Amino acid sequence: MDMAKSIDRVQSSEMKKLKIIKWQVAVAVLAETFILFSCTGRKTAEGKQKYDFTTLSKGSVESTVSSTGTLAVVSSVDVLAQMSGRI
Repeated sequence: MDMAKSIDRVQSSEMKKLKIIKWQVAVAVLAETFILFSCTGRKTAEGKQKYDFTTLSKGSVESTVSSTGTLAVVSSVDVLAQMSGRI
């Protein structure tokens, strides 16, 4: 009787592992499908690839960063005046 219970436990644990593997494969297939469709690019109603065009112009690049909080020094460096002479 103990042998039968042991076999049942082994079969049960193998079934659980098989079920987990099936779920992992299903999730992987869904993720791969999502990535495939999201990487194909934008298409118009006719199914053709859509491109956006714009004209370039010269100018300066500006960027603004805002933040709140306290700044702290990570490291500091002593800067000495420039010296001249023979070493």
